[in-house]
This record gives sequence, structure tokens and C-alpha cells, in this order.
Amino acid sequence: MKNHRFLETLDNKIQKGINSCFFYGNIDDYFLFDFYLGIRSLRENLIYYFKDIKNFDIVIVIKEDRTFIPISKHKGVLDISQFDDLFNIKKERGGFGATKRATDSSKHQKQTEQLKQDNAETPFVNRINKILKNSDKKIALIVENFEWLLGLYSNEPQIEYINLFRKILNTNIHTIITMKKLELLEEYGFEFDDKNRLFIPNPSIEELSKTYRRIMYKNYPDKEINEFEFEDIIASIQGSKKTLKEAIRILQDVIKDKQTLSKELFKGRTKEIEKVTFDNVILDDSIKLSIQQRIENFLEKSQTATKGIVLYGPPGTGKTFIAKAVAYEYGMNFMAPSLSDLKGEFVGQSAKQIKMIFEEAKANAPTILFLDEVDTIFTARGTGDSFVNDMVNQFLVEIDGAIENKDVFVICATNRLESIDSAVISRFPDRIYISLPNRFQREEIINSKFKKFNLKDFTQEEREDILNKTEGLSGRDITNLMKKITQLGEENITKEKFDIILEVNENEFIDKFQKDVDVEIIKNPNITFKDVIGYDNIKTLLKEEAEYLLLNSSQKEKMKQFNILPPKGTILYGPPGNGKTTFAKALAGEYNMYYIQVISKDFVSNFVTDTIKKLETIFENSIKLSKMTKKNGVILFFDEIDALLLNVDLSIRATLLKLLEEKIRDFDSKVILISATNVDISNFDPALIRDGRFDIKIKIENPTKEEGLKILRKLFENDKNIDLKTDNFEKIYVEGLSIAQLKAIKDSIKRKEFYKNPEGEKIVIREFE
Repeated sequence: MKNHRFLETLDNKIQKGINSCFFYGNIDDYFLFDFYLGIRSLRENLIYYFKDIKNFDIVIVIKEDRTFIPISKHKGVLDISQFDDLFNIKKERGGFGATKRATDSSKHQKQTEQLKQDNAETPFVNRINKILKNSDKKIALIVENFEWLLGLYSNEPQIEYINLFRKILNTNIHTIITMKKLELLEEYGFEFDDKNRLFIPNPSIEELSKTYRRIMYKNYPDKEINEFEFEDIIASIQGSKKTLKEAIRILQDVIKDKQTLSKELFKGRTKEIEKVTFDNVILDDSIKLSIQQRIENFLEKSQTATKGIVLYGPPGTGKTFIAKAVAYEYGMNFMAPSLSDLKGEFVGQSAKQIKMIFEEAKANAPTILFLDEVDTIFTARGTGDSFVNDMVNQFLVEIDGAIENKDVFVICATNRLESIDSAVISRFPDRIYISLPNRFQREEIINSKFKKFNLKDFTQEEREDILNKTEGLSGRDITNLMKKITQLGEENITKEKFDIILEVNENEFIDKFQKDVDVEIIKNPNITFKDVIGYDNIKTLLKEEAEYLLLNSSQKEKMKQFNILPPKGTILYGPPGNGKTTFAKALAGEYNMYYIQVISKDFVSNFVTDTIKKLETIFENSIKLSKMTKKNGVILFFDEIDALLLNVDLSIRATLLKLLEEKIRDFDSKVILISATNVDISNFDPALIRDGRFDIKIKIENPTKEEGLKILRKLFENDKNIDLKTDNFEKIYVEGLSIAQLKAIKDSIKRKEFYKNPEGEKIVIREFE
């Protein structure tokens, strides 16, 4: 019975003194008893177990139509009259030479009353009562499709039958009850726990493998098995979640006209499973070893074994790949339920969904249970989402139970470790960071995607350029790039092909970036500092940030040696209308950089987790774009930053500050952060804008009179629709106005002059009124 889908578990329960057990799940499937006895139904497996292995006197099957199939250990299947005789109360008889005694009148009266009661009851109830009266016998009772037998889907469930079976469950009769939905019994007072329930899963790889081999040897002895592909065939069937009944039907369909059992025959019938080993995983050896050690501790049921591990880090770094490799390398069942698999349709159902997932995992143990994006599944409780609370609470119950038996090893993956519920993350002290691939790993990934080509075929300069442009890309990003390149033909891979695909990838990335978080990205801003009048001191301060990006690697290294930190983070503040946005955009144009504009108030969501996720996406994508582009870098401009720093949730503010310090402040960063606000920064918490977060703070006042007159002149001269015949700007200039207000003056005059001569080719201004 070892490794049998349910008999080993049932036997363990009986040895612990558990007489009754509810079977649910895949109860209609076939089951491989063993290689010799072959494939049997659930009923046949249970009858053989109780009659031939456990030596029970009688096994009684009760079908959903309430008919009885009694099987005697010595006589086999009995007819119903034999069954009734077997359970009738025996009459007293005198022995040889004994004095014949008359029946006691009181005893006769009791028998008469019993007969009347039996006649009044239905045959079904009568037989159940007789079984109850003989509970001292070694009886096994198998009750099939219990919900139908009790009429639980009808308007009038059979309460009398429910009460009868509740009595049976309290006797010494070994009772197996099978049903599809265990929860239907909860409202009738039945209680369930791990002791009295047994989930029937889909077949394991071992059961499928032995079943296929047995069928081939027994039914198709003249046909062959492609041994090189057999493991992949079995894995694809198991990964497709096929029942054994379905798997047998597929085998019979594909092999009848073929000589050899091969993978090709199963295409379109099963899910193709990716064969992943640790050799395929491009990862630091120390991290691989750390993961392997934890799995081996789990499989050996070591005292130091943990509940699982959390793999965290940027998306696309192969966390799912690692989990699959672990399962394959150690021959473990692999389950990867999605959020929809875990989350119920209604509040209260999620707990049952999670319970079922763990039941299946335990039934196919040892199992790797992989939960991707776990931050979206088990977010912090108390957020007002009842579904999340249900899932978190039930997960805690299940994970604690799983570790006691050491049958399920949970691998969680997340990009946002801090967003996971604290009680959940506390169950996983082993947290392993999976970083973006380094230079050597990127080269290994690129080479692994080609059959006939290697990066060493390029010059050192070309190779370095490709590896530099793929910096910041995840393994998944690089894989997608290589697919596009191979589509151009692998026979003649050139540096030009790489450049074409890298540029296409960059444009696609920008499009997706803008859609995901609603930002504006300008590749080539059509403005430089030459277009900004005055404010020379401000231009100088802003240039100080950009100059660092123009240094070569040796110059930057020298800067490190001198312990000179490049300025990171600028906040522009002051009255509205003075071109804070223009300064940021002009800096991007001046130094050939991308310009990314974020309107802070537009993406602050009512849901804290959404806002945090958007912030992280903006910073991560800006960094990624800065590394993949030929341009000198990226200007990341947050307009109206006060929407994020004032009067918002503390966790949003904390996230932003953490991103400011950790994401763009290293020497290799090519992102310049500029923020703008019309709010007086003396209203900000000093900790929010201190050096190390915003190194440069620039107040942009309204222009001086000299600057204001120049700006006003420039506004008129730059308007191609105006024919200016005067330079008397003193007449219309008002001191102390912002640039936006000066522009409004220009627009007002332009409108008035147009109304005077709406037919003219240009608006002629001869003098200011």
C-alpha cells in the first residue's frame, strides 16, 4: 500500500483508532492498487483492503439508491436474503438430550413488539438498525455518494437517514463515506478535521507511470515505449491534472495505430510541461546551494526544516523557474494555484478554497506549493477586504498544519516583501533575494538562447555594448529579446540585428510603461536651456546633477576615490506659473535624456497598496529605461509632489522616501529625480526633504523686472502669428508677475488685435495700448 493514493493514509488512520472517514474529491476515478492486482475503482480498492488485508468479517456497500451489496469474507457477495439472515437475532435452541423449554412469555412479547416495529420501518432503515445492533462484529461499511443518498440536493433532505448515520459514526463499525462536497453536511452538525476526512487527489507521477507501463506490457506487448520521452509524457499528463480514468482513455486512443509510445502522440491532448533542472537555472551557486539545502532538510524531515521560503526581488528574475526546478530535481509534486484558485466567489468561500488546495498538496506529498505574487494574495489584514482576511487566516491554519507533517513545502514569490501580512511573513524566516542578472549571467542567458551563435563571435567592444544595454533587464526580458532576434534568422546574427531589436524593445517598453502607470514620456524634448530666459543660477544648479552622467567609468571611479557623492534629487518650489516643468524638460533636452513626467495627484489612489505599487513601478521602470537606452539618462519629474508628501498615508510616504534613498542614489544610477511644488517647503516635515533625499532645493521666484521684460519680449517674438512693430514693453509690463501671468498678458493683447482685423494674414501690433 506504500504510496497508494489513499489506502496508506486510510491505514494510518485506522491504526490510530479512527473508525469513520469521509472521502471526498476525485472519488469517481480509477486507482492502481499495485502492479500485480492492477487498476480498480474506489469501491473495489476498499473492499479488497477491508476483506483481504484487514480480514473483516463482512463488508457492506450502500449505494446512493439505498441498495445494499454485502460481501462476506468467506462466501463472497451475498444476496439480500443471506444478508437478512446474517443479521437476524438468533433464536434459542436446546442442545442434544436437553429438556425442551417453552418460550418465556415476556421474551415472546418483546419479539412480537420488535417484529411490529420492523414492519413499520422501511427496509432501508430496518437493515441499518440491524447493522447497528450487530456493531460488535468486525464490519466495514462503505457508503457511496452520500449527498445523493441523503437527498441533500432536494427540498426535503432525509433527516431520519442523517440521524441513523450519525449513530453509526459513534459505533465501532468502520465506516467510509464518499461524497463530492463535504461542506453540504456542515449544517447538519457533522464536524470534520484532518483525522476524519481524506481528500482523493489526481494521480501522482508514480501512479501514472506504473499504470501506463502495466497497460503497455499487458495489453500492447508488441508495442514499444520511447524511454527517452516517457518521463516527459507522464509529467505532461500529471501537469494537465488528468484523472487516471482520463489518462487511460488517452493512452488507448493514441497507441492503437502506433508502434511506439512517444511525446508526439500526446500533442493537443495534454499540457506540455517545461522540463526544468537546476542546470537550466542561471543563478549564483551560493543561492542554489542554499535553496537545495532547505529542500533536503524538508525531505529528510529534519528538526531544522522550515515551512518554506520566500523568493523576493524584481519581476522576471526566474522565481517560478526556480520552484519548478526544485520540484523536478527532487521528484516532488508541483502545484502553482493562481489567485482565482484561492479566492472564493463569495466571502467565506476563500477559506474552503485554500483548505482544498492544501488537501490536494498533502494527498500528493511531498509537494512544492508555489504561490506567485503572494503580496496580492496575502496582503495585510485590516484593509477592509474580507476576502483577504479569509485567505490569510485560513492560510495560517494550513501552513502550521503542513509543517507538523512536513509534507508540503511552500515557496512564495513576491516583488514587494513589505506588503505581505506580518503574520504570514513571520512563518517564513528564510527569505532569499533573487536579483537581476549581473553581467556574466546576462551573457550566459543570451548564449543559452542560441543554438549556433555565441556572444564571443562579436568583438569585445560590441559584446560590451550589448551587455551594457541589457543591464537592468530581467532574465525574462532578455529571453524575449532573444526570441525576437532568432525570428530574424540565426544563420547570420549581426550587431545591427541586436541594435534593431534593442531599439524595438525600448519603444515597446515605453508604451507599456505609459499604459501601466499613466505617465508622460518624451523621448526628444524640443527645448533646451537656450529657450529659458534668465534664471542662470538655477540652470547652473540643475546642470550640476547632469554633468555627472557624462563622466566616463574611470572618471566616476576617481570621484568615488575622492569620496565625492553626485547630487541626487532636486525639489523646485515657489509660486505657481514660473516654469518648474519647463526647467525639468529643458534639462532633459540639454543633455539628450528621456523626460518622464508624473502628476502626483493623478495617481494617488484610494487604495494604499495600489499607490505604493505604482510608485515602485515608476521608479523601477525609470531605472530600467535609463540602462537600456543609448541616451545619457532619464529625468524623472514629479509634479505637485506635495500630493505625495503631505496629508497622505504614512506607508505611501515611507515607500516614496525609501525609493528616493535606495533606488537612484548609487553611483551607477542614470536617473535624475526632480520634484516640483507650489507649497512653501517650510510646511514639509524637514525629514522629508533633507539632504540624502532632496540634495538640491531651488526656490523659483517670479522673474525680476529685467528678466520679466526679456521673457515678455521673447513671448511675442516667438509667436509666428504676430507681426510686432513696437518694442515698448515697459508700457504693458507689470512687475512681480509670474511667467504664466506674463503669457496671459501676451494672449490678451493678441486676442484684442485679432478682433480689429480678423481677415489679416498676421496679427499686426503697431503699439501697445
